Amino acid sequence: MTATAAVSLRGVSAAHGATQGRPIDLDVDPGARVWISGPSGVGKTSLLYVIGALTRAVRGTVTIGGSTVGSARDADVVRRHHVGFVLQDAQLVEHWSVRRNLATMAGEDRYPAAAERLSSWGVDVEGRQPRSLSGGERQRVVTAGALAKGAAVIVADEPTSSLDESARDSVIAAFLEASRAGAAVVVSSHDSAWAGWATQHVRLGGPDA
Repeated sequence: MTATAAVSLRGVSAAHGATQGRPIDLDVDPGARVWISGPSGVGKTSLLYVIGALTRAVRGTVTIGGSTVGSARDADVVRRHHVGFVLQDAQLVEHWSVRRNLATMAGEDRYPAAAERLSSWGVDVEGRQPRSLSGGERQRVVTAGALAKGAAVIVADEPTSSLDESARDSVIAAFLEASRAGAAVVVSSHDSAWAGWATQHVRLGGPDA
């Protein structure tokens, strides 16, 4: 692990995919932008979940924010204090309002910034329930919440899969802004639009995996 790494993997294998046979070493410094690519089924999401302490590595050492993820308790602390999440299914609590979902993800004190970002993306929050949102709107709500949290590490799984080109470009620009503010951002995506954004590329299932 480098002295400044926000995330460090050493000999890590995730539960599924290419890293089972080819363990990975990876350092992600603050401000770095990592794009994980590869064909379907190669384990992009599995690796991303390990990086975000959502699941445990099958083998190897994972260090996030200076803390080694060696137990379920370690993982819980890391998730709450160091990581923001944008998951592919854009999970929201259906019986909560959109506002409550967003405030819970971002933190109540950061809610205004998250709501302002969503408004700039054309998504109204106040008075709405999750059932009224389209798939793309849900994705943007989760993204705005993760960005506003101010976490040191942001992990995102196919964060633009439900977006048109204009909305996609706005989200990519927002992740660029987060990295410039010091966050380490790790994105798993099939979309080659992330290639020009990334400072590091991890391709799974290929010769440089």
